[in-house]
Order: sequence, then structure tokens, then C-alpha cells
Amino acid sequence: VYVRNNAVVTNPDCGVAVNSGSSSALSLRNNAAINGPAPVHGGWDLANNADLNGSPNIRNAPVLDDPYANVMLEPLPACTGQSGTAGNNTTITLNPGNFCSGFDFSNNATVNLQPGTYYIDSKFDVTNNVTINGTGGVTLVITGNYALDWDNNLHINLVAPTSGNYAGIALFGNRSASNNIEHVFNNNSYLDVQGVIYFPNQILRFLNNGITGT
Repeated sequence: VYVRNNAVVTNPDCGVAVNSGSSSALSLRNNAAINGPAPVHGGWDLANNADLNGSPNIRNAPVLDDPYANVMLEPLPACTGQSGTAGNNTTITLNPGNFCSGFDFSNNATVNLQPGTYYIDSKFDVTNNVTINGTGGVTLVITGNYALDWDNNLHINLVAPTSGNYAGIALFGNRSASNNIEHVFNNNSYLDVQGVIYFPNQILRFLNNGITGT
């Protein structure tokens, strides 16, 4: 897990657990901080005013079992006829479905997601002052083998569902995707997410003022 350049995990009750055995399994740089507990199977590497402010912070911690290992991907519905593209100051409302062409939002778009599950294949690109709202119980399932590209003042408001197969999960990563894929939350991205961001075998980077809400 990499947290860099003023990126902060702000909530003291929100822990970051890392199962990697690397001596730098958790790496913080340049005023980055994690305010909750950080159990790390390997070690951590802090530099340039980076801080682990939570408690307990534990090196050589036991590997944690995957608490969502039994959550199976539901059968994918047929591709939706809705467009997952918006830009240039437009506002759109989407309903749950299988977006086989992915999501591509840019340039001051506002996207309102109705409650339910969104299966997103091929790409999920968000840039330049986009706002995504899904506060009625939304899960975003990444079904393709690709990296998320979220940056430049993205503001995403997500609240996970409280019941059903994906209860508690806001973002569900593809378990079979390549483990060298890096998902980057960059350049003033603000993730106000109530629920789990679940990528069980891939790399997450919070960079350049990327921040999580409470």
C-alpha cells in the first residue's frame, strides 16, 4: 500500500491492514498519514514527515483472513443500453446494470447513481472535476482486467448497501484480474465512502492530496 504527497486516511477508526511480507509493505511519503491502526505483516517505510498516527501500529503482524472471501460475484446481467459516458458540465442519472463499455466521466460532469449494483467492464476513467453520487446503497463491481484512473478533483460520494450479497461493500475488485494492476486515486481526489473498498490482490495508490472521508 502506497500513500504519498499529502494523502491522508483521516478516520481514526478506519484501519489499514497489509498482508504483504515486504519490508516496505506499507509506504508513506511526503506528509502522508494514516490516522487509524495499521497492522502490517511485513514492515513500513516512512519518509518526509509521513506519519502513522493510529494505534496499534504493528510490524510483523499475523496475516489477516479475507473477511469477504465468501462473497461471490453474482451472475452478470445482460449489457445495459445506458451510456456510461458524461462530460462538459452535464448531469446524468444512471440505474443499476452491466456497463459493458465501462464508465468514462470528465470535465465537470455530475453522475447520480440510483441504488443497486453497477458492473463496470473495460474501463473506469474519471478526470477533471467530476462528482459521482451514490448514497442510497450502491456497489460498484469492477469486472474487467483494467486499472481505475481517477484524478483531478474527483469527488465521489458512496454509501454501500446494508443488505444483500454485497452488503457493506462500496467497491468490489475483480479477484481474477492481474495482480500487477495499480489503481490510482490522484490529484485532489476525495473519496467520501461509507463501506469497503475491496481489491483483494491488487495495488492501491493514494497520491497528491488524495483523501478518504469518514
